[in-house]
Amino acid sequence: MSGPRTELARLAEELVELRRLTGLSLGALAGRTSASKSAWHRYLAGHNLPPCETVVELCDLAGVPPARLMALWEVAETECSGREKRGASPGRGADVPETHRAAERAADEDADRAPAPAVTRTAGTRRASEAPEPAGPTTVTGPRPGEGPGRPRSWRRLARRWWPVGASVLLSAAVLAAVPLLREPAEPAPAPPGCRGTACDGEDSESQGCTEPGASFGAVAQARFPGGARMEIRHSEHCDALWARVWLGQVGDRIELRVPGRPTRHAVIRDRHDAEGYVYTRMTGGDPSKAQACLLPAEGGPEQCFRA
Repeated sequence: MSGPRTELARLAEELVELRRLTGLSLGALAGRTSASKSAWHRYLAGHNLPPCETVVELCDLAGVPPARLMALWEVAETECSGREKRGASPGRGADVPETHRAAERAADEDADRAPAPAVTRTAGTRRASEAPEPAGPTTVTGPRPGEGPGRPRSWRRLARRWWPVGASVLLSAAVLAAVPLLREPAEPAPAPPGCRGTACDGEDSESQGCTEPGASFGAVAQARFPGGARMEIRHSEHCDALWARVWLGQVGDRIELRVPGRPTRHAVIRDRHDAEGYVYTRMTGGDPSKAQACLLPAEGGPEQCFRA
C-alpha cells in the first residue's frame, strides 16, 4: 500500500495485529462479526475502510479496548473521504482577496453613515431635485412617524449595525443550552443476573447475564504456554462466579478449572472451529484467589497449570 492512503494502511496493520490476537481465520472472523469473509480480506489488506462497528467487533473479540482503534479509524476516514483537501466552495468568496472584502465592508459602513447622496455643485446652477441649503442648524421639533418621543433618528442605523452581534449572542446561548442534550446517555445498569455464587455451578456465563454490557467482569489471571495456547481465569462480580477460557490451542486439548470445595469444570477443543476461536468452561462459585486453571495437551505430557 502506497500513495496518499497512509492512514488507511496504518489502520489495516492494526487490524491485522488484532486478528492475530484472536487466532481466528477469515471464515471464523466472518462468523463472529457482521462482515463477510471477502470484506475482511479487503479490510485487512488495506483496500477498503471498514465500518466503525466492524472495528469495535474485532476489538471485542481480541479483548482490546476500542478507543485507540477508533481514533485511528477517524483519521483514516477523514483521509479517505478527502475532507482535509477540500477548499472553499467556488462562488462563495474563495478567490476574493481579503483587502477587497475589507474595502467592501468599509463602503457598506460609509453608506450607512451618509444621510443622503452627495451633490456636485456648479456655480450659478442648482438642480431641481436639490433642496436649498439650510441657513443654520436645523432643530427637530417632533418625532417622525415610527419614532418614539426622545428617540434619535439614528436608531435604525444602530439596529442595522448591531443586530448581527445580538444574533450571534443568542445563537451561542442556544448552542450552550443544547450541549447537555447532545451528550451520550449513560450506559444502563445491567439486568439482575440469572444466578450468583454457588448457584452458578455448571451454568453458562453468557446465558446467565454475567458478561452483558455494564456487568463487571474480566480476567483475574492469564497464562501463555510454550505451544502457543493462551488461557484465562475469568471472574464476574455481577454473578460472583468463575470460568476459564482457552484460545490458540490444538484440537484435542483439554482445559480444567479447579476451585477448592467446588466441582472441577472442564472443556475440550473438539475441532478446527474450536481451535480458531475461544472455548469456555462452565461456571463455578468460590474464591477467585484460590482458583487454578490447567491445560492438558492433546499429545500427552504433563499438565500445565497456573493460579489466580
